[in-house]
Amino acid sequence: PVLDRGALGLDHPLSGLVQLAHPPQAVPRFGRGRSELTPGGLEGLLEGCERVLVPLLPGPVEALPPVRVGIVGVSREIQEVMEQIAIVADTHSTVLITGESGTGKELVARALHDQSSHAGGQFVKVSCPSLPETLLEAELFGHEKGAFTGAHRRKIGRFELAHEGTIFLDEIGDISPVVQVKLLRVLQEHAFERVGGTTVIEPHTRVVCATRFDLKQMVDEGRFREDLYYRLNVVMLEVPPLRDRPDDIPFLVEHFMARASFNQGKQVREIAPSCLRLLKAYGWPGNVRQLENTVERAVMFCQ
Repeated sequence: PVLDRGALGLDHPLSGLVQLAHPPQAVPRFGRGRSELTPGGLEGLLEGCERVLVPLLPGPVEALPPVRVGIVGVSREIQEVMEQIAIVADTHSTVLITGESGTGKELVARALHDQSSHAGGQFVKVSCPSLPETLLEAELFGHEKGAFTGAHRRKIGRFELAHEGTIFLDEIGDISPVVQVKLLRVLQEHAFERVGGTTVIEPHTRVVCATRFDLKQMVDEGRFREDLYYRLNVVMLEVPPLRDRPDDIPFLVEHFMARASFNQGKQVREIAPSCLRLLKAYGWPGNVRQLENTVERAVMFCQ
């Protein structure tokens, strides 16, 4: 069987490359490793392939996980990160991901999970700054019924939910000294008790952390435990800021434009060269997240 344009959805009115400015004519580009994007960008292309190929398989197919696009970029800086991911993904070592806000640290964590032997388990994210100290401990480790006021039933913590999977502790530098002590014990002994409980739980969980802070400086200032820092920093992956990888901006813009165009029901098909030059010259203090929001807004107002 041949995968043709119609089968993959490439003849959909929203297919092709997208643009931010008033288009001349959208010219499909092939070759050099690049092709037209389907509706919804890379997600749409993968979903189209799945739609065509699954009926051709000889037997029943279990439900497939949702399509998820990973790290986008061709720059040397981002390729080095991806090479490091490939090396450390299929280990049980704790990984510390560093980088400014908006650089894509969660995407790196997901890539580590997806390429590891833990991929069959859950990827459980915990946003440490969003939970106060009194709740964070119970969220991480769970609690027994009656452990505190309002604990009307037993609750399974995030570490247990991530058994045979990965727990991603986002912005680990924001946790309190009390939680630091408890987390240190989990990393040292691979065991814990639920709040208010006595049963020792030993989950087989990969721990990946991320922070926008310089944890070593926080250690020197007495704001972060040194022993915990060294437990977390078995492997460090640093995600570069967008200003250090301008060659990735055209690829990121195409991806974000395709998604925004599809979500907004528009046919925005390519970006004007002058506009792309401005985007590449800008410093992007908010990094990839700021670029994504800028592209979404530009597509919204594109006429």
